[in-house]
Amino acid sequence: MPLLTSSIWLVLGDFNVVRDVSERVSSSPPDLADILDFNECLLNCQLDDINGSGCEFTWTNKQDDTTRVWSKLDRALANSSWLSNFPTTHVTFLPAGVSDHSPVMVNVFDDPPVKSRFSFLNCWIGHSKYKGIVAQAWQTYVQGSAMFRVFSKLKYVKHGLL
Repeated sequence: MPLLTSSIWLVLGDFNVVRDVSERVSSSPPDLADILDFNECLLNCQLDDINGSGCEFTWTNKQDDTTRVWSKLDRALANSSWLSNFPTTHVTFLPAGVSDHSPVMVNVFDDPPVKSRFSFLNCWIGHSKYKGIVAQAWQTYVQGSAMFRVFSKLKYVKHGLL
């Protein structure tokens, strides 16, 4: 039975379960019974994921390549009442850093548009460490969508050259 559909709900956290098998990369598949239970719970509570960007997988066990597991365990969920009252809500999953989880940033209101772009300056080619800074930035591992990875690496180059 649905719970208090008139209440405004925003729920954030580490749920320790994925919603779909595609949300886990590992040599062993996730437990399907857990997935079904979690999805049934969200359906009963009338909660769904908020539109998001950033890191696709929000948790890793940080083990070596052969035993590493990547999963989407962290979520920001809302009900239709929340989304009706705050329709511009957007979630960003940031790179994990020292933790094994990605920090979650929720923007409830639209930020004013900021014109920010990467501009290549020809004078940078003359920088004594130009090639090394570019090589190091491009070899840096960044988790997230392809565009997020490129953007992050360009920022590394820019900060290295300034």
